[in-house]
Amino acid sequence: MWVTTLHVVIYPINADNSNEVQEYIDSLEKKDFDPIENFMREEAELCGLKIDEPIAIHVAPEIKEMPPSLPEKRDAMDAILWSLKTRYWSWQTDTYDGPGDVKIYVLYRTFKNEDVREISLGLQKGKIGIVQAPATDTLINQTFLAIAHEMLHTFGATDKYDYETLLPIYPDGFAEPGQKPLYPQRMAEIMAGVIPVSKTEFKKPKNLDEVTLGRKTCSEIKWLDEK
Repeated sequence: MWVTTLHVVIYPINADNSNEVQEYIDSLEKKDFDPIENFMREEAELCGLKIDEPIAIHVAPEIKEMPPSLPEKRDAMDAILWSLKTRYWSWQTDTYDGPGDVKIYVLYRTFKNEDVREISLGLQKGKIGIVQAPATDTLINQTFLAIAHEMLHTFGATDKYDYETLLPIYPDGFAEPGQKPLYPQRMAEIMAGVIPVSKTEFKKPKNLDEVTLGRKTCSEIKWLDEK
């Protein structure tokens, strides 16, 4: 079971190397990420976890070096090598001297819309997340959703959507799998990432108020004792 507060460190990176992004990074404060802490606290309470603060978020000084690029080939050996390189890079470039259980690298860019083509991901081994984010408060709720999703990967949560259709997988990818009628759902299961409105359609959640952790995800991150 999850019995203590885990420290999650946010490492900002200027992925564009632009003045616009730099100004945004320079303005970041720890309190800007309070919605993620609040979300995890509320979800833990819903799961019955007896802990006041499941996570504590900290903001590290900016990282000046980009993480290793994802391999062009997606075979197992390339993935292993990339993971090792990334974990070494993470150790080598660390700028934070406080407590840290999980490292989330947020690559800020000057995106003008929600179409973030670069891949975000989370590694359970090494407890590292890499999140692509627009350097604007206009889309900050999408950044919170991405950080929370990848952070949960580092805790052991698995994706709960079909990689081809992007549709949530029933029942674990549904926030309310017992709802009748099943569609439309009101919320998204966070590891599915979208709200199913029919068998073939979905919509994106607007913010953390429209997502929740399903029972399977709570079990995977040790918020539930399924023995």
